Amino acid sequence: MTIVWLITVFEIIGGIGMALGYLTKWFAAGFIVLLLVGIVLIHAERGWFVGEHGSGGCEYSYILIIALVVIAAGDGRNRG
Repeated sequence: MTIVWLITVFEIIGGIGMALGYLTKWFAAGFIVLLLVGIVLIHAERGWFVGEHGSGGCEYSYILIIALVVIAAGDGRNRG
């Protein structure tokens, strides 16, 4: 149960940190690791498509990983 709370705290702090532009590469890397573990432990055996009610495959996790790789590959400067 402790690991679930650690993951939840990381997701909250990491999400806020990324939204504010702090440590984006590190938070993106952490989220990528979480998603890869989720794919291996849960989603891979259920196939590609998520399906109804969020129970199923892993395509959404792969899209999130691609988005996080793009964020991590950036130069880290805010533009706008």
